[in-house]
Amino acid sequence: MRGQRAILFHLLRDGPMRFAALHQATSLSSATLTVYLERLVADDLVTLGADRACGLRDIEATRMRRALYRRRFPDLLADAAQEIFDETR
Repeated sequence: MRGQRAILFHLLRDGPMRFAALHQATSLSSATLTVYLERLVADDLVTLGADRACGLRDIEATRMRRALYRRRFPDLLADAAQEIFDETR
C-alpha cells in the first residue's frame, strides 16, 4: 500500500501528472507503478488518459480513502526492511 499512498499523495499535492513525472516522483518501478495505477483506476479513484496522464477522479473521495492508506506500524516495519535490503544491494 505504500506505493498507492505515494501515488495519491502526489496527485493530491501536485494535481494531474504524466506517467513519467509520477514515476520520478514516487521512485516506483514502471511495472509497479502501472499495477498500482490499474488498482486505483479499478477502485475509481484515478483516471488514466490515453496520453498516460494520471489524475484524480474525485478529490474529496480520495482524501477520505487515503485514511485507508495511512502509515501503520507494519507499514513502517516493511519500509525499514526495504531500505535495509536496498542498501545491501
